[in-house]
Amino acid sequence: MRPLREGLFAVGSKEACLCGPAFTMKAEVEFQNEPPCRDWEEYQRKIDPPGQLERFQEMFSTVQGKIIVTDIGGAPLGFWGSDNSMAVSNMGALGIIIDGGIRDSEEIKREGVKIWGTCRTCLHLWPRLKPIDDIRKGAGQTISCAGVKVRPGDIICADDDGVIVLPIEKAEAVLNFAKQTLAKDQKTRRRNYIDAGMAFDDTLGIKE
Repeated sequence: MRPLREGLFAVGSKEACLCGPAFTMKAEVEFQNEPPCRDWEEYQRKIDPPGQLERFQEMFSTVQGKIIVTDIGGAPLGFWGSDNSMAVSNMGALGIIIDGGIRDSEEIKREGVKIWGTCRTCLHLWPRLKPIDDIRKGAGQTISCAGVKVRPGDIICADDDGVIVLPIEKAEAVLNFAKQTLAKDQKTRRRNYIDAGMAFDDTLGIKE
């Protein structure tokens, strides 16, 4: 999984890497056998049935300070676009991870939403989704995202290189190990910078 927005680094960046507890959700997709809409009115009825927006917002009422991890089974369809991703960002979500497609790429970049996915696509997902009430039932459950088990509250870390999941009961031990590894790496890299005649930068753990 790769970030839609480049320039998110794990250490010392002005835009630090994404890290926080998971808010999980699963959506089932009826992709293969979905017939095309006959006209614009049918498309609108499928994409925005009465009350869907309110139920969608209710589903994400507890996302503040969390990362939304979305399982759509790897379908190459755009669940998250510029509108709904910015809406959950405004509700306090730290970012979004999806085992599936992302649409409206340029708009999402400009909005500054942090989002990772398995592909970019122009295909809209919503007409192919099972009812929103079924999606709400899949919120807060253990899911599989890109083949990795994710439980609510597990720690998600993401940067330019991709996404990792830390089981919550192991997160503290992993953090301590990571700090030790980082300190050793920064010490070695500082020597490399000196040997190369390069000025230090903020990836080396030196505070100005």
